[in-house]
Amino acid sequence: MNQNFERAKSEYPDISDLELHFYNMKSNGITDSVMEAGGERPIFYIYDDNNFGLISFMFSENSPYRTENGRILFNGHKLDFNSLLFTRLGNQLPYYYFRGPNGMFPSLHDDRILNVNFHPKCGGCDFCQYGYRTEQLGNISSEEGFNRIKEETKIEDLGQIKEIAIVTGRFGSEDSMKKHVLDVISSSEERGFKGRIFYMGSELMSNASLSEILKRLGNNPERLRYAYTIEKFFNRSSIMHGIKGTKTYPEILEEIKYLNGTGLIGKLEYTYIVGVEDFDDFKRGSLELAEIALPHLSILRRTGQNSNLSTICRDYSENGAYYTCQVRKHYEELYGGKILGNNFANLWTFPLNQFDLSLYLDSLMGVKKVA
Repeated sequence: MNQNFERAKSEYPDISDLELHFYNMKSNGITDSVMEAGGERPIFYIYDDNNFGLISFMFSENSPYRTENGRILFNGHKLDFNSLLFTRLGNQLPYYYFRGPNGMFPSLHDDRILNVNFHPKCGGCDFCQYGYRTEQLGNISSEEGFNRIKEETKIEDLGQIKEIAIVTGRFGSEDSMKKHVLDVISSSEERGFKGRIFYMGSELMSNASLSEILKRLGNNPERLRYAYTIEKFFNRSSIMHGIKGTKTYPEILEEIKYLNGTGLIGKLEYTYIVGVEDFDDFKRGSLELAEIALPHLSILRRTGQNSNLSTICRDYSENGAYYTCQVRKHYEELYGGKILGNNFANLWTFPLNQFDLSLYLDSLMGVKKVA
């Protein structure tokens, strides 16, 4: 573990210590006495003079990292950047959460973003927590979801929300998926929303469905963002269930090319999980997509479940942070630089000059004082 970290530090000197530790914690987890005793999992803010990251852990494991008095130690020593325990959470999964000034999760440029998952039931992918979702959450209508948001947060006016991200389990048909997206648009616009819809999935495919959704958004493609959920390029059925696993990479490539050619989508992306595919396969798949769509990336999060652990590829298991740096550098070569986004499992952390960290730290201190 330490050898991979030092190798990454030596070969990629332009990647900051904070980012290298972020990758290393992703691959090595953390030792935490609270989780070992059956308590809640920690979520940390980590930041230096230039970068900010947020990292959460699902379980306690043997690791060079451990928690102590709300901080993270590495091999028993204090890190050379700030690590601050933001909160502890159970594994209860939400129907929604806010990012930006309406929540405790920062966003680039302090954009106000709402993530909704009113239809969480899913056959699942083995790297995910679909088992928890199936047990904990039932599907609800969009109207029920937005009423719940109003009741629980007292936020009635969604006029300041820049983007609503729609994440779902499988609907089983494109028509049902389209209806859900249209319902989200209607329910949110009734509450003042005028921003962008970000659909993350792969069931919404036809020109007719996309045109109907775009019409509902005022025929403005800039109001429609789409991330086609790939997750893994090859041998997909090894970790995905149902129709998710049956689609081959050539089929996916053709579908994304089709989406790109419709002219109906303002920003087209694809989701990919860093850590489930050896580097050569990753490189082969990412090359063909470089001219078509931007990557929307998540570094694999270990959950402690056997199915999740079996999704970790050999290269990531053996090389840890070094493998993650390889993936990052390959993407930077393909796209000409960093690909920043509001996903905290991304390969690139937040530049401090692109949001107001003090706003979130002040809120955090206020919560702690009240507590």
